Amino acid sequence: MIDDWTGFALPKTGKKKKARKNRSAFHKLVVDIDQKCMNRECMSIKKRVIEWLQVHHIIYISQGGEDIIENGITLCPACHRLVHEGGKDDTGHRLTGAQWMRRILKQWEGEPEYRWGKVAPIIELKAKKEVA
Repeated sequence: MIDDWTGFALPKTGKKKKARKNRSAFHKLVVDIDQKCMNRECMSIKKRVIEWLQVHHIIYISQGGEDIIENGITLCPACHRLVHEGGKDDTGHRLTGAQWMRRILKQWEGEPEYRWGKVAPIIELKAKKEVA
């Protein structure tokens, strides 16, 4: 298994993966709450098509994240790819996946819809590590 943060192989621990119960219920709940791609800069034609929306775990399950609404965000396929693989912003600067996630979460700070207060500091640290 490869560590998402470093790209290095993780040591085998002999532990089995955590069972993921009710993943579809978690997905449905987060999509029902958000109902659109939560990236306000999204230009995708699929950003409001419920069938195309994907739920991203802000803190990956493999890194201790849980299937709770505070750890989920709805994204269109293009924005979901950005938070995993990184990509260029509108000015041509390359951003890592964590930097994209931080940018999306910051768009919602102070809004009634903002629910990511528990996980936002972790993304902030991850994005800073990737810049250094």
